[in-house]
Amino acid sequence: MQDYYPAAYGGIQAIHFSASGVLREEIQLDPERLSERLILIYSGQQRNSGINNWDVMKRHIDGDREVFRAFEGIIAAANKTLEALRSGSFDAIDDALAEEWANRRVLSSGITTRKSTRSCLSQFPLGPDPPKSVAREVAAAWF
Repeated sequence: MQDYYPAAYGGIQAIHFSASGVLREEIQLDPERLSERLILIYSGQQRNSGINNWDVMKRHIDGDREVFRAFEGIIAAANKTLEALRSGSFDAIDDALAEEWANRRVLSSGITTRKSTRSCLSQFPLGPDPPKSVAREVAAAWF
């Protein structure tokens, strides 16, 4: 469902899931300003996300505390990102995305590989002062 709402409504939004249903929150900010901060890179690497999803679901059902901690970390990072978007504090998004990615990688070894990370990072110039989240990815991929 989270994949269809943005396409159906367009714009920048948050999707809130609860027992009473789905709430779509439109985030009022200039999309051009946000797009200046984002890079979409095709890594050329394919993966079967269904295998990763099943592994994570099984570990969750089995009570794996590491999975629960990673989910809590992803939720916290998502909330930080939402607050940064609401307030227009885009610098805060760097740390939130790095936090989310660090937790997501804990969930399954198939989430990313060194090869795909290196491929992505090689496609854009880091310059002398890369964002902290990018610098952490470089360190994780190369060392």
